[in-house]
Amino acid sequence: MEVYEGNKRAIDYLFLSQNENFQKQAIYKGIYKQIVEFSDREKTALRKIYESKKKTIDFILNIGSNVLREAFLEFVKETEIPEEAYSASIRS
Repeated sequence: MEVYEGNKRAIDYLFLSQNENFQKQAIYKGIYKQIVEFSDREKTALRKIYESKKKTIDFILNIGSNVLREAFLEFVKETEIPEEAYSASIRS
């Protein structure tokens, strides 16, 4: 988790530059707009870095997402928020 927190911006750029299926998520629209403006040389560099570290980057993002999701669910349980209030906003 510390690796992700300390390098979130770089990891997000590397991952998102190679995974276009997240373009509709509002949180990533700014990053995708910037990636479109990158030169071919910059895009190639991102692709090469991502390919060489793909397993690590994917693992870090997956763990980071799971930790945040579980922390949120724990918060919901502790504060007794009804499931109808949050279930539409959280991916299972």
